[in-house]
Amino acid sequence: MEFVVLLFIIMAIYFIVKQSKTKTINFVNHTPIDVYDKEPIKVEKQLSAEELEELFWTTKIDKSVFVAGYQYNQGPQIKKKLQSGVNLELVRDLENQWDDRAIKVMLFDHLLGFISKSDNKDISRKMDEGILFTSFIVYFDNSERKPYFKLFINVSEI
Repeated sequence: MEFVVLLFIIMAIYFIVKQSKTKTINFVNHTPIDVYDKEPIKVEKQLSAEELEELFWTTKIDKSVFVAGYQYNQGPQIKKKLQSGVNLELVRDLENQWDDRAIKVMLFDHLLGFISKSDNKDISRKMDEGILFTSFIVYFDNSERKPYFKLFINVSEI
């Protein structure tokens, strides 16, 4: 009987300790909080629209993105020239009927595709204001198995 009581006490202590270490996510501001905290962690300051705009223009873009439409353009014709580190040219396509923020990805005079819609908003906005970008190939999949995600490039604001 004493053994059962001792075992029960040990199990109770184990569960209390385990629950005290449990964390959850506060979905208001996505910060971890203790389960037993009564008050979520508060955001110090909410940025105004002007402050967000200033942050946008003072933060340089440097990201890697997939090139959309590779298989439909001139990329397959020159795939032997596509290697990691090869510099590319980015050109705004203001007359694109499907995307008003379209950015062409070019190698010499060959259209390789476009920066995908999910990634071109900030880049096109800055390009429209005269900010220059450099780009190079990060990864090229020369196999025939993935027709959509073949060309992965880096785009950096100068």
